[in-house]
Amino acid sequence: MLEQWGWNVAIAVVLTAFGYTYYRVRQLQTRLNRDRQIMDRCFERIHARPLQALAFLIREIDRSSMSPQQLREYLRQVYKEAIEEISVLEDDSNNFD
Repeated sequence: MLEQWGWNVAIAVVLTAFGYTYYRVRQLQTRLNRDRQIMDRCFERIHARPLQALAFLIREIDRSSMSPQQLREYLRQVYKEAIEEISVLEDDSNNFD
């Protein structure tokens, strides 16, 4: 009878270890998926606004159609938008935790 009790304890320990391992793997997968979503959102936000604005600016400079004052104002606007996007992304990433 003592031998059977020992096997039951061993089986319980093994099952508990498997259950905990499965739980931790699921937790890590969830966290990796969340982190991937944050990275994708960061890429989309940065690409959609500041990078597009810089591409426009490069084209305009190549055409020489902007005055130095217009260029300066546009650069200030792009800088402001980039800072705002960084702030939004920081807030978004803090809300996931």
